[in-house]
Amino acid sequence: MKGWVYVLSNESLDGLIKIGYSSKDPGSRAKELSGDTGVPTPFIVEYEMLVEDPYGCEQRAHKILDDKRVNQNREFFRCSVKEAIETAKHASETEIIFEKFRHEPEGRTHVEENISQPLIGLIKYMTGDGELTNHEVYHLCKWMNEHPTECDLWPGTVLVEPLSEVYADGVLTVEELQHIAMILGTIIHKFDEEQQTTNKSEDLPPVLPPSSPEQQDPVSPQRRMAKERSGLVGGLIQKYEQHNLDDAWRNELKQFSDKERQRKRELYIVDILRRIKNGTHECSTTGIFFKKNEKPVWVENAVLFEDVISRHYESGTRGTSFRIAKGIHWRVGASRGKMVSEKDTVPVDEGQFVVTDQRLIFSGNIKSFDTNLTRILSLQIHPDGIAFSESNRKKRRIVSFPSNNGDIVCAILNQIANTE
Repeated sequence: MKGWVYVLSNESLDGLIKIGYSSKDPGSRAKELSGDTGVPTPFIVEYEMLVEDPYGCEQRAHKILDDKRVNQNREFFRCSVKEAIETAKHASETEIIFEKFRHEPEGRTHVEENISQPLIGLIKYMTGDGELTNHEVYHLCKWMNEHPTECDLWPGTVLVEPLSEVYADGVLTVEELQHIAMILGTIIHKFDEEQQTTNKSEDLPPVLPPSSPEQQDPVSPQRRMAKERSGLVGGLIQKYEQHNLDDAWRNELKQFSDKERQRKRELYIVDILRRIKNGTHECSTTGIFFKKNEKPVWVENAVLFEDVISRHYESGTRGTSFRIAKGIHWRVGASRGKMVSEKDTVPVDEGQFVVTDQRLIFSGNIKSFDTNLTRILSLQIHPDGIAFSESNRKKRRIVSFPSNNGDIVCAILNQIANTE
């Protein structure tokens, strides 16, 4: 889990430096520590960095500086700020997602010297209302893809990796959205601090246009927290209530994820139908001859199945014989042998399944067929294929799609039928 590793100093603790980690902003953590009545002066954040494994990084830094630790039960070390920062950075085994110095090290480029002003303007516009939506993060990614040179400047260099990670699976979760919001907030905080220091004018027009409610992606369910209770019994009740709330929340998240996948699938199909209708959808086939004015609109790798009937002989049984009296027996359960027929569906060939504006075509290595759309009597659609009956054929045709695009084929056939 991502978090912060920080280096703090305090003028009342001459020569002592604190190295710790936190899931919250280091500035807030410093204020908490400064509220301790035993410390007369406030703690100062000398350095902070956002990493994947903050606890592990902190522990490795403590181990490196173990000989300079003043108390094994405390996180204070007798060393310089520079040494503490270098140790913390050295202890990070993963890439530093974000870092901030109180005083820029010598030779380090000042943030404004290589800054993307348009990207800062976009981020300020997105975070101006205090909320970040899936729609806004999507447009941020889209804008950065369309402006690759801005990714080489700050804060693009900070955002490329975390944005790539959260969209690796194609889904932006609530936790990932909160993480991106934290990074964006830190970027704006750092930029504003630098602006105040250098007194530079701020002229950053918004890049992202306002989004209407219809454009925004659905918001995933939020986790609900149980009412806080005191005492041992109250704590147990609170834990039980939180467990039930979390179970309900996970069920809601699953339902939301399922609906989101279905919604995105429907949008994908709508886009395919639009491109087919506009004539912009590319459909390439090999080894198939089409009729005059016939246009292929969709191609799928497919497996051809056929209904077959197999017959085999089942032998009879002699049954069981019971003795009733001397010389008299009664036999039950005896049966004669008979032929048995069984119906099965088996694969017979692999090839290409092509939908045109006039026909359905299967071109395989062993078997092939083509059917005029006007001859189709009934059509059964499944996620992994279709089955249909023809007016001039007794057996049904069964075609399976390994890509599970049966819904796309169905939507295309419906569009062709409605167009005619």
